[in-house]
Amino acid sequence: MYISCEGPRCRDKQTRIPQANSGTRLCAACRAHLCDDLALLPDLYRRCEGILVNTRARDVERVHGGLPGGISLNDDAVAIRTEIMTVLASWAGLIVHERRVCRPLRRDINALTDFLAAHLDWLAEHPAAGDAAAEITTLVRPAADAISSDTTVRVELGPCDRTGCGGVVSVTVNGGGTPTPDLMSCDGGHTLQPQEWLMLKYKLERAGHGPSGNGGGA
Repeated sequence: MYISCEGPRCRDKQTRIPQANSGTRLCAACRAHLCDDLALLPDLYRRCEGILVNTRARDVERVHGGLPGGISLNDDAVAIRTEIMTVLASWAGLIVHERRVCRPLRRDINALTDFLAAHLDWLAEHPAAGDAAAEITTLVRPAADAISSDTTVRVELGPCDRTGCGGVVSVTVNGGGTPTPDLMSCDGGHTLQPQEWLMLKYKLERAGHGPSGNGGGA
């Protein structure tokens, strides 16, 4: 006997839905994806810890005059980590209650994901298998996106050279250190084209505002 796979990757498709063998509610591909997601979550959870604190120094690196102050929590990272633990603990609790097994020794990310992985076959046969797969899968993308977006910074270069503008010129730099040409602008609204960069650099250095090093150390 066959039933339709209840995994989110199959359930949400409008095309042909893969079938799952009787006894399990997830096809082999959806079960494998669920296993992979559980394996990814500990690393994503720990990497989100690295972006829990917002400081202007994370978002804006000054190349002259030192680092700005101000510290706050990254609300997205806090919410993502909380959601990861809440969802995993909820499904672990279901397994403990219905299987009458001992709960994980610790309520941490590794213990919960290991526990769920150990009971994955049982969970795949549970009537709520599709919901479990969907909830766990939806934890991965927000965490990965939060980590990825944190690798982009704005680097302040100095005052804008446009007549009458008191804005500060800055450039967006991605995690690989590559400037984004169309995002080199001042907070007064002026956008600088790539051919203007060297001229601006020359003017700033002559005025004593340009970068004298990497901005962070002696």
